[in-house]
Amino acid sequence: MRIQQLQLLVALAETGSLRAAAKQLHVTQPALTKALRQLEDEFSTTLVTRTPKGARLTETGEILRARAAAVLREVDRAKQEVAWQTRKEQATVVISVSPGAAMTLIPGALKRLHDRWPDVLVSIIDAVYPLSHALVRSGKVELAIGPLPAEGVDNDLYTTPLGEARTILVTRNTSKYASSTTKEDLTQASWILAGPKDGPGDPQRLTFQLGEGFSPRIVAQCESYLSVLAILPSIDAIALVPESIFHQYGTAVGLSQVTVNVSQLLPKVMIHTVWLADTTLTAPAAGLLDAIKQETAYKTGGV
Repeated sequence: MRIQQLQLLVALAETGSLRAAAKQLHVTQPALTKALRQLEDEFSTTLVTRTPKGARLTETGEILRARAAAVLREVDRAKQEVAWQTRKEQATVVISVSPGAAMTLIPGALKRLHDRWPDVLVSIIDAVYPLSHALVRSGKVELAIGPLPAEGVDNDLYTTPLGEARTILVTRNTSKYASSTTKEDLTQASWILAGPKDGPGDPQRLTFQLGEGFSPRIVAQCESYLSVLAILPSIDAIALVPESIFHQYGTAVGLSQVTVNVSQLLPKVMIHTVWLADTTLTAPAAGLLDAIKQETAYKTGGV
């Protein structure tokens, strides 16, 4: 099996056409067809079927394509890492980060990384599960930082805990909920859902604290805590926000912590790093992970 044959499978999956795949790889269509036949002979099975609309991979072809894509990504990373070491070229690390971690951990972690390795470019994608884990599996990101779903993750992903994030209830200073003293006030409130449903910012997670009959009235759903900070000062609602984000940004935009005494019962969230279990992090990615761990240890009061 050759690298060119692996590239062939990936190109066929992307283009759906032998002619388009050949053009993408800068080879003739007969040469591509010959390489495909050799690959099918090696595995003793059909990998591609022709259709009136072009060509598509068989189920076996899809299995091999996923492995081929992983191998090609590792080859590209190896080339980049060697160039970074030997020719001092800029290395790139692509990560996905949950909004909370992006606002509290990443600024300090990047400074630590660049103090050591100034020629490393970090490309950051804002994402939480399930998108962040899909990005890891696809190889589009090398690391994901954020909370895990309640059911955990599959064995194809490796996770390590970073630290625990305390969540608090937040509203605008002038809100009628700012001085709430009873849990009944919360059951009648409007809510902003921060992040994915059933995630750390979902008020439905407060069912245990507020009673089985609690059904929050969601008036806005935000993918990012930045959006929560922008919207919450303008509407009379409550949101679940990491305590560190509130202290760092919330008071400056006119937000207050809700005073109802449920703080000791609010769900705590463990922040994890996630990467593919069967891969080795590149040196720049490992350096960034070390910097994130150092920044987490430096921060007091969780992440």
